[in-house]
Amino acid sequence: MTGNPAVRAQVLDARQVLAEARRICRELTAVLTGLAALADQTHDPHHSPQEGGGGA
Repeated sequence: MTGNPAVRAQVLDARQVLAEARRICRELTAVLTGLAALADQTHDPHHSPQEGGGGA
């Protein structure tokens, strides 16, 4: 790193932001994986929302 305290503080802030972004991405990935698994469990191949039923 550089000897400039202001630059050093900006670099540390940027690293914290990146770490937080990585954490958020991991959480989103876990949520989306869970939703995909739930969709697979509840998917009925013999019926799709486009077949009959109500609608506008």
